[in-house]
Amino acid sequence: MTARQRRRLLVLSETYQNGLVATILAGLGGLGTLVGVIGLISAKLISDIPKYAWAIFVLTIILASFVIRIPRPNRKFTFGQGLWAVELSVGDLFDQGPGIVVTVDRRLSLDLAQTGPDSLVGQLVERWFEQDREKLLEILTIKPPGPRNPDLALGTTIRFSNPHGFYGWLFCLATKTADGSRTTWQDLALSYDALWTAMRRENSSSVVVPVIGAGFARSQLPFNGLLLFLLLSFHAASLERPVTKRLKIVVSQREFDPRVFSAAGRLLEYMEYRKV
Repeated sequence: MTARQRRRLLVLSETYQNGLVATILAGLGGLGTLVGVIGLISAKLISDIPKYAWAIFVLTIILASFVIRIPRPNRKFTFGQGLWAVELSVGDLFDQGPGIVVTVDRRLSLDLAQTGPDSLVGQLVERWFEQDREKLLEILTIKPPGPRNPDLALGTTIRFSNPHGFYGWLFCLATKTADGSRTTWQDLALSYDALWTAMRRENSSSVVVPVIGAGFARSQLPFNGLLLFLLLSFHAASLERPVTKRLKIVVSQREFDPRVFSAAGRLLEYMEYRKV
């Protein structure tokens, strides 16, 4: 089943759950009441209405009810709690300006043949460094490990900046395997701790992150779990000591699921964040 077909089925399912049947019944009940009132005034007027007109009335009620009950999900939420805020939005990580976090494997693979064109680090090289990975390598304080050298430590964070003044951090997460790369829940927990510690040192007022665990990890870990785990980790670290004034989590249009955003919003409200 294609992504478009799945999206259509999702819309139908959510529309039904959003009270479609009750709205249709209310509409039909209203039509019945109107017919009853008109019948009291003139029974002949009711009998003169052709059958196809009644069919049109009923169909109009059903279509109007469907339109009313189609969920209209928010694509941007901001929740604040004291000294920091969390923003969830749909968009492009590389359109957010400075302060982005880009995941990369622990071998610091930057070659397109190793990462693939859809990887975040591949998009970084293409869009912020004019498809020249050497420009990115030149400014990194840590170089990729050699074939016989051990992987970089989980959660290693390396700052970079491009010629236009935009900056961000490479975040070493996935472990390369013969089949691609691997990320586990334990890897995420250890890496998050290292990331928040590094962000405190950077003292950046805003940090922009994707839902960490991209690429091959998505086939192993559910997207909603990754997002909620990210929120819980950031919240716990911030309670210990503030990490940044604003954490912005960017989800691509392709990955956006309104149900996941709703679950994330409920979790933040449960943790006493207030919607801004």
